[in-house]
Amino acid sequence: MKEPAFVEAVSPLVETKIRALPVGSLVLVATVGDAAQVPLLKRARVQLRRTAEGDSAINLAASVRGLLAGFPERLKTKAQTQSDLVAGLFDAARLLDPASHSSQIVMLSDGIEESSVTNCARVKACKLPPPKFSLNGVEVTIYGIGLGMDSARGMALNHAWDTFLKQAGASKTNLLRTF
Repeated sequence: MKEPAFVEAVSPLVETKIRALPVGSLVLVATVGDAAQVPLLKRARVQLRRTAEGDSAINLAASVRGLLAGFPERLKTKAQTQSDLVAGLFDAARLLDPASHSSQIVMLSDGIEESSVTNCARVKACKLPPPKFSLNGVEVTIYGIGLGMDSARGMALNHAWDTFLKQAGASKTNLLRTF
């Protein structure tokens, strides 16, 4: 997320996902990972037109693109001390509607968990703990996983997250290092 080129490359992919959402879908943009950072949160529903609760998919996609464009500068001002991705997924799982058959989680991350749960930054093969939450029926996409690592380490990290997400019940995983 610190690299403007990365954000610029994935923004259209995120926009496409938002534009494809049906009316009534919840769009939640949240920063996760570092309690030292002031969290950024945007929550809105896809509507036919702008309302107090949300906006059209096209306008929400443009709004999210603007938020993403500001991330690199935001992260320059304060160094990240940890990356608690498992906790972020736990929080996202609590917000999902279990009755929905089209829930999606989209993360922009290199996939390096650095927390009290595990530290993937200092080891060759990351070992994630068993998930303590359910992502049953949820499609999970992570853009940037393994970015900046050698191929072997990136593939091992990709495998660790794929296994973790499937153990949590994800219906589909899209773990993309390049796009």
